[in-house]
Amino acid sequence: MKRRVFWKNPGYRIGRPVKGIHKTEYLIVGAGITGLMLAHFLLKRGIKGSDITIVEAGVVAGGSTGRSAGILIPEIETETNVGWDTFVVRYGLSLAKKYRRAYRQALNAVEELIEEGGISCEAHTGDFLILARDDEAKERVKSDIRARRLMGERPQGLRGVQLAREFGSPGFIFAERDVEALSVNPLMLAQGIADHLRRQSVRIFEHSPLDSTYGHTARFANGAISFKKIIYARGVGENHRLLHKYVTTIVVTERLKKEELEELKLADLDLFIDEEGTRSFHYGKVTGDGRLLFGYGDVRVRVHSAKTELHSAHLANIKRFIKTMFPKTPLKVAYAWSGAYAIGCKLTAIIEFKKHEVVVNGAGIQLGSIAAAEYVATKLVGKKHPLDPLWEPGSYAK
Repeated sequence: MKRRVFWKNPGYRIGRPVKGIHKTEYLIVGAGITGLMLAHFLLKRGIKGSDITIVEAGVVAGGSTGRSAGILIPEIETETNVGWDTFVVRYGLSLAKKYRRAYRQALNAVEELIEEGGISCEAHTGDFLILARDDEAKERVKSDIRARRLMGERPQGLRGVQLAREFGSPGFIFAERDVEALSVNPLMLAQGIADHLRRQSVRIFEHSPLDSTYGHTARFANGAISFKKIIYARGVGENHRLLHKYVTTIVVTERLKKEELEELKLADLDLFIDEEGTRSFHYGKVTGDGRLLFGYGDVRVRVHSAKTELHSAHLANIKRFIKTMFPKTPLKVAYAWSGAYAIGCKLTAIIEFKKHEVVVNGAGIQLGSIAAAEYVATKLVGKKHPLDPLWEPGSYAK
């Protein structure tokens, strides 16, 4: 077993660090998926690429984004692990529909960007399954189905023979199927977006940790950048009272043959979550080269970096989970790694507007982060947005 991240992108050329004096309109601090998509949305709203600069302390996607599972699913990822039913109760049906629409638009934006930028990132779509192994989990999944139907959608509940045909594990009694899900190599996606942005004259400096800011000037070890607006999209590197940080662990198995995937009912490239009702949950997918990826995490930490040692207890937990899910199929772990990520203790990403500063922080590569980036881009150009009741400038989401 290799104790390192599975994702690779050997064709990517790392950008130079900040050196000398520069000037920009919009300075984005952080080149994870949130910061990169924010630059993309600014371009879409008419901002010139030469007026946008991104600075990254390490390399593009070197933090939580590049250590994630590369699963883009329409789920609310929060510290309390709630679903759309909770969102409907908290904010009402009308706003829930708008927020759900923002998730779909975020997914569409990524798919369109992959095509527009010619980004090779092992992208494939598949059904997304929320799995329940006991009656308590089954009722939570059913509640989520009812909420989505209220929002005008048609999620499908699976049980018995239907579930057995869809997912080749005997450990579950019920599931919800949603057809909106995208699997990617997150490192190749993010670095592909970076290259696409550079072709549109967006400057991206790497290995450039921010030393300090004074007024409208950001200072670095060997240079400075003056700006009109600075947007912090630093992920786990951000310190904020509404953000907590956790460690998750991901494993990737050895490659499976096509007939093995068919036996496990995963040849159609499903993505899945095991609904457990706590902050922690198991999740997984099929990678682009026919391996199974599983993840799990539940340890809260105080860190400033996504990089961390492999969590042995998580690894043991995932191995037990794999055996429980697929008892008749021996699956050998080929890669294993852990990573830290920031997650909001509210129902949405954290967005804070100040005079010339903005903080935006979501959760890894989830669609909520991308929806938040789209919202910030819209407000930076002075436009109204359907989600203003969630993120009015000067306030936090409830």
